[in-house]
Amino acid sequence: MQTPSSRHLEALPHPKKLEELCRALATLDAVMCQEWDGRYYSFNAAWAGGQRMASMRDGSGDEFFIVFEAGRAFIKGFAHERSDAIQRYSLEIAKAQVPEVFAACLEEPAFTPDYASFVLWHPGGEAGWSALELGLPDAGDPDGSADLLAILAGSPEQYVAFAAWYFESEVPLAAVERVYGNEPLSKALVQQLNPELALEEILEDLEEIGYPLAGNQ
Repeated sequence: MQTPSSRHLEALPHPKKLEELCRALATLDAVMCQEWDGRYYSFNAAWAGGQRMASMRDGSGDEFFIVFEAGRAFIKGFAHERSDAIQRYSLEIAKAQVPEVFAACLEEPAFTPDYASFVLWHPGGEAGWSALELGLPDAGDPDGSADLLAILAGSPEQYVAFAAWYFESEVPLAAVERVYGNEPLSKALVQQLNPELALEEILEDLEEIGYPLAGNQ
């Protein structure tokens, strides 16, 4: 399984599949942790003007933001230890390379517009992903994108390993696979993922995420 990064753009899912994956990650985090501040992954289905926004924050300064709109996707990441990439980045350089349709994303105040270590975008349709060129070495992971975007390879096993590390919880792979498959969330599925949580406790979170609920819950 290839790790998605600015060096391996082919490993990133198409925007539609990526959005489904980001919803799944945010839903799983909501089930595993009721406190929003304790979660890695979030999703806002009503971010602004028809846009949806996914994010990751690790609490140590690393983060990424993904904006979805009209079949397109924009990713801005900040790996705080990748000093070479951070020092080479500027909003002016980004504006010169990133298509105009993503200009508002580049300048969005919530995404700290003056700082980034990588920027990726997909214009929709049959086109592929593109990456901001900062003149970094080809070897290794100089912009931190492989590290931060690894979970976007889309393997349920990755989330099981993440939950064991971060939440110190053993999450059943079969239950994670069902969420990755966008299966509507039910009381029974929530109990499989986190026996200490009732579905009713996270209904507001699920509404913000836009994840589907089972008809009879």
